[in-house]
Amino acid sequence: AAACVADLLDGLIGSGCPVIRLAPTGVAPAAGALRWALPGWVGPVDLLLIATPDGTEPGLSLLAEQAYRRGCTVVAVAPVRTPLAESVEGSHGLTVPLASSPYGAYEGANDEATRGAASYEARRVEDEAAPGAPGTLWALLVPLLVLLDRTGLVAAPVDALQKVADRLDHVAERCGPAIATYSNPAKTLAAELTDALPLIWTEGQSAGAAGRRFAATLAELA
Repeated sequence: AAACVADLLDGLIGSGCPVIRLAPTGVAPAAGALRWALPGWVGPVDLLLIATPDGTEPGLSLLAEQAYRRGCTVVAVAPVRTPLAESVEGSHGLTVPLASSPYGAYEGANDEATRGAASYEARRVEDEAAPGAPGTLWALLVPLLVLLDRTGLVAAPVDALQKVADRLDHVAERCGPAIATYSNPAKTLAAELTDALPLIWTEGQSAGAAGRRFAATLAELA
């Protein structure tokens, strides 16, 4: 989801401002082994955006500290009370708490009180790890869109974001698991893709980001 956020922001900003996506390096493709490095030219006039649904990656905390030493402004969207959030706040950056996605939403305070804290948390984490969970993407993306709208880099007023949310709710209702296949576009598409190799054709930067996200989701669900 975080990689898709960077891809979308790159496409939405376009030529209005240079956007550099930092690729991680490491001895293994595990969060704890990855490291990120700022380009040599980064300084006080630059902005570092960090988006992660985890927040425990040591490499991202080191990246935030590196940006602080360079005088670079840091904004992070991450879960609260994580090492990354504490690192950014400790270096005078801005941390936006990651909103709970629909897959990780609490059922209510009364429900939580009726079960053990450990089992409830385990269920919550399992739900948040649902393959292709769309809530995580939007929880990471929307705060950054609001920030970039305030800076004038992207036109994303609150009323436009609300209309997008309403449209997504409408699509979710049409494509929900309880809707029969004959009237469910998502289930119909899934049936058509059975034993097939889908080819995704896009045009334009923003559409390209959406296409890559769709391809990644299909690969994750396969």
